Order: sequence, then structure tokens, then C-alpha cells
Amino acid sequence: MPALKPSGKTSLVILEFVGDYTPDFQAQMLRFPDGTMGMPEVQLVDQQGNVFPLHFLMVHHRDRTGSNVMGGAGFGVPDLPTDRSYGKVRVRSDKPMKCSRIIWRG
Repeated sequence: MPALKPSGKTSLVILEFVGDYTPDFQAQMLRFPDGTMGMPEVQLVDQQGNVFPLHFLMVHHRDRTGSNVMGGAGFGVPDLPTDRSYGKVRVRSDKPMKCSRIIWRG
């Protein structure tokens, strides 16, 4: 994987989910398909090994038809340093979750 380079605006790591996940913005959690709540931890690691925790910022909709079906979740941090490249994305969850892909929007 090539190193990820932010462009200056808020960069996002988007996890595209398989299954019915719904956001609970009040609790800052996701409702998993089995009805339980949880939130994956997402981090970027720069080339020097510094770890940057990302926060749940947005819902990624499955399609553009106006449907409320959640296709994924975007994680980022507004003050991510732009003077470096990030070689790793770490995703950890206490509950098993299925992702079809991970997208970088730098």
C-alpha cells in the first residue's frame, strides 16, 4: 500500500460495512446488525511510528438515491499533520464487523 498523504482539509478513513449498521450520534456509537452497540477504533500511523487516533465524523451512505441505508462510517481528525505521510491504518473493534473495503479521502 502506498503511503497516505493528507491534502490539507479534513482527511477521512471510510470503512464500508457489509450488513445493516446504523449510527447513534447521541451515543457516538454504531448499532450493529445484531442490535448491540459499539464503535471501532481507527488510527493512522505515520512513517516515524507516531499514532493518530481518528474520530467518528460522518455517515457514508450506500447509494445516492436518498436512502438512509448506512454504507459505512468516516473517521478523521481536523488537525491531522499534513507535513508527513501515513503508512498504516489500524482498525480494531471489540465486536466482529464486516467491511467490504477501506477508503482514503485525503
